Amino acid sequence: MKSDVAVLDEDGGVNWAFCELPEAGGEVKIPYRIYVVTPNIKGAGSVGIFYLTLTGTSGVTDELLLTSDGFVEGTTAIQNVVAKNVGDVNKIMLRTSSSDTYECATIRVELEAKFWDFDCQEVISCGKHCSTVMKLAGSQRFEITSTTSAKDGAGTDAPIYIQILGVDGRTAKKILTEDGFEQGSTETVTINAMDVGQVYGIVLSETQSDSWTPEKISVKRAGIEESVFEAKGQMLNCPNQCAITLSLPKPGA
Repeated sequence: MKSDVAVLDEDGGVNWAFCELPEAGGEVKIPYRIYVVTPNIKGAGSVGIFYLTLTGTSGVTDELLLTSDGFVEGTTAIQNVVAKNVGDVNKIMLRTSSSDTYECATIRVELEAKFWDFDCQEVISCGKHCSTVMKLAGSQRFEITSTTSAKDGAGTDAPIYIQILGVDGRTAKKILTEDGFEQGSTETVTINAMDVGQVYGIVLSETQSDSWTPEKISVKRAGIEESVFEAKGQMLNCPNQCAITLSLPKPGA
């Protein structure tokens, strides 16, 4: 018997003509397609080597080489890997051996007609965090409307992030805008995240040296309810004030 590893065609498909059964007691391996979304944010990319481990309802894969030449900001990289069948994937770990930093937005794991989406929780770098563990992103749709103060200097060119707090938990940190908000503007975006129940708070943050003065933020769970948060003069001013929390009375408290 030869290899139990499937051979991928040039178009990314599997050429099963080259696949043979594993030796007795061996594992049959299957092809996964991995989509890595890197946001269009200055410095988000990396030239490092990255590895991926999949965890599912039927086990854990070995650590898999995902890329040897990094990821480019503002792109979606598609990689093919072959590994044991772990059932429904519910957790992944991304690891790098590079000392430069990398910030991803989402990672999708695809197997035939099924797929699983994961939110990237933090910037990784082997100088600080060589790896990050990601859980399923969730499919609750949130419509977020951001109004920026009309005062001079209230706008920003920096990326802004949001985390939504609800009675059933909190979402991962999500990108609210990649290129900032204009002074006096009102902009609406839609994001998908885990369902946290009735929303009572948000955390706004930035990582670049800049300031932003929001006037109010509206968070609407699709088809359910809307929560409006007044900033009341609070502002982001990184590196001095890189995060602010806006909240309403917590239901049931």
